[in-house]
Amino acid sequence: YRMVAAHNLDRWVVLDGSGSVDEVAERISAVVEDRLGSGPHAVAGGVS
Repeated sequence: YRMVAAHNLDRWVVLDGSGSVDEVAERISAVVEDRLGSGPHAVAGGVS
C-alpha cells in the first residue's frame, strides 16, 4: 500500500495509526477537511 500511495499522492494518504482511537480519528478528520474543505457539500439529491 505504501508504494501505491507514494505513486498516487493526490489519491492516497498514509496516516500514523498509533495512539488512541480519538487521536487517529482526529488525524483522519484533519486530512478529510484539508482535502474536501469544511462546510456543506453539494451531493446528488441535496446538500450534505
